[in-house]
Formats: sequence, C-alpha cells, structure tokens
Amino acid sequence: MNLINRIKDSMIQHKVFWMVIWPLVLLNIFTYVYLSQRLSIAMIIFFLFIALLGIGGIKYMGVHEAPGEVVQKELTGRAAEIMKEIRAIGEDIFSNEIERITNPVRENIRQDFARGLSWLWEDNQEFIGRVGQFLKDATPALGSIDPVNEDRAKL
Repeated sequence: MNLINRIKDSMIQHKVFWMVIWPLVLLNIFTYVYLSQRLSIAMIIFFLFIALLGIGGIKYMGVHEAPGEVVQKELTGRAAEIMKEIRAIGEDIFSNEIERITNPVRENIRQDFARGLSWLWEDNQEFIGRVGQFLKDATPALGSIDPVNEDRAKL
C-alpha cells in the first residue's frame, strides 16, 4: 500500500485524531506565516475557513465508506450465509457416513450380545438343573454327617 492510501485508511479509522491534528498543522502554518510577515484579518479568516473545511472533509471520509468496502461487507455477509448452508450439508453428509460405517459394527455387537444372552440363558437353565441334581444327590450324604464330630465335618 502506498503512503496516500495508508493515510486515507488511517483517516477513516481514526477520524477524531485527524480532526485534532488538522487544526494543529494549520496553527503551525499560521504561526510561520505570522512570524514571517504580518497577517491581515482576511488571512486569519482564510486559515479558519481552511481549518473548518479540513475538519468537514475528515468527518465526511469517516462517515462515508468507500464503494469497495460496501461490496466487501455484502460479500462477507453472503459468504457467511453460504458457509451456514455448507455446514448444514456437511453435517448431513458426516452423519450419513458415520451411520454407514458404524451400522455394521453396531449390528455385530448387537448379534454378539444376543448370542451371549442366549448362551447365558441356556447355561443358566442347565446350571440350575445341575445344582438341583447335586442337591438331590448330596442331601442324604450331608444328612449323615454329625456336626459334633469334627473329622467328619472336615470331610
């Protein structure tokens, strides 16, 4: 960026600063002219007019945006809308892909779990039957043990 564009951008961004600097610059010029030669009332009015004109110009630059900035803001707004649309489409695609990848894994886990439950249920019934048979077989043997005799109780 060249110097003039940088100064213009600075004037747009910091207009109050430049509105204070402008009269100070004119005051310096005014002092130089005053010291070098006598000033007339017309010269003082001219310097005041230039000062007010400069402040008005700086205000105008700060209030009105350049056409490129307006277009850039419009494009930024449109880009944000497009990004929202793309994000929604991307989330749908992502969820579909995740479903496609994880469905076989979930189905395998569900089938394994169902097989495990059926095995557990079958083994549970078998285990209950074996325990019942053991209790039938062990009841006469346990009844013959006398708790008073420790040697037999150890057996």
